[in-house]
Amino acid sequence: MHTNITNTEPLENRPRGVVSRSTGRPDAWRVNDALRQLSISRATLYKMANSGEIRLARIGGRTLVPDAEIKRLVGGVSRSA
Repeated sequence: MHTNITNTEPLENRPRGVVSRSTGRPDAWRVNDALRQLSISRATLYKMANSGEIRLARIGGRTLVPDAEIKRLVGGVSRSA
């Protein structure tokens, strides 16, 4: 049995990433989408990753930014060691 999912948003406005079935929000975002969410440059994102300020995930050769990391940065919560 197939479930039809209808979404009236244009494709370019939909979040792209690994989408959670329970929330409909991505569990992880593609780098370009994360950059828009955080309003930072690609260079800044990778500097933050190298310094340990943000965690990135690699899946099948694709780099993803976990949604929890974006929420943490947008919310201003510091990362515990």
